[in-house]
Amino acid sequence: MSTEPSCTLSINVAVPDIPFLGLTIPHLVKSCNYPFRKRMLIVDTAPLASRYRKDPRIGTHKQLLDVCRRLKDRNVIDEVREVDYSRKLRQKILKKHLGESAWETHDFRGAPVYPYLYAYEIADSDYFLHFDSDMLFHQDNGENWVNEGIRILRENEDVLSVTQLPGPPTKGGELKQRGVHYKLDDRGFYTFKEFTSRRFLFDRNRFDSVLPLDRVYTHDTWKRKLLSKIARKITMPQWEYLVRKSAMRQWEYLISLKLQSSKFIRADTSNPRAWTLHPLSRGPEFIEELPEIIQRIERGDFPEEQRGDYELNFKAWTNRSASRTTN
Repeated sequence: MSTEPSCTLSINVAVPDIPFLGLTIPHLVKSCNYPFRKRMLIVDTAPLASRYRKDPRIGTHKQLLDVCRRLKDRNVIDEVREVDYSRKLRQKILKKHLGESAWETHDFRGAPVYPYLYAYEIADSDYFLHFDSDMLFHQDNGENWVNEGIRILRENEDVLSVTQLPGPPTKGGELKQRGVHYKLDDRGFYTFKEFTSRRFLFDRNRFDSVLPLDRVYTHDTWKRKLLSKIARKITMPQWEYLVRKSAMRQWEYLISLKLQSSKFIRADTSNPRAWTLHPLSRGPEFIEELPEIIQRIERGDFPEEQRGDYELNFKAWTNRSASRTTN
């Protein structure tokens, strides 16, 4: 039996992710190299956003489940859980996280909120590590980033979430951040007052202590007032008519407001031996190059142009003449 702190690995997946899941999920699990209490794929069952509905390249929910179950059969993950939007459970979770009158399962852009909350609530561990399904992660052999993140949480009461170094390391320790302020703390990590939902590690007791979050809305207050009158009374399939119709700001924005109004911070580790990348585009060219990109990331091989940049510089990775660095 493992003596490591109990931690759940949770990865959100949806139908548009089908083309790359067979590559990114095994990569993330392998790169973490941690004895998680459970490795979960959280399958969103909400209707697709309008921008995907008429795209002939988008697969089906059945195809998504088939991919997920194959990963389970290969023992890459332990459990496939479809998001349960049933009224009673939905209201219970939303009340805890967003307050008494909350009904919003998605934000004003139509992006999911509730699947993050659902995954968090079904976890049975002291710590909770989340990745979006398109994330890429490098960790040197012999490193244990999860233990490092847990140590930071245990030793620093003002840290609400921990993430990996954003992008491969630079020689001077600077980060290429776009409109986001940060500083290098004397405790050995970068501090932010902005939260990211793409990847994060929580101490579940600590995160529970800041709930419920204050809900903030866009200017579409008429939509909020109208829909809130009926949203808490509906059940499936009526609920499908309201999904993605809220005027609420992003979940990560709500947590960022909590950071900015409290002592809490987000801590990005400064450890150069563990870092993440996020692809901005996931089109056919990216899918074609992804196997090689993953192989290089796992080796710690990256183009010089990528140093310090969290957003994957696809052109640099595919330029065969670009300078390379093995970390």
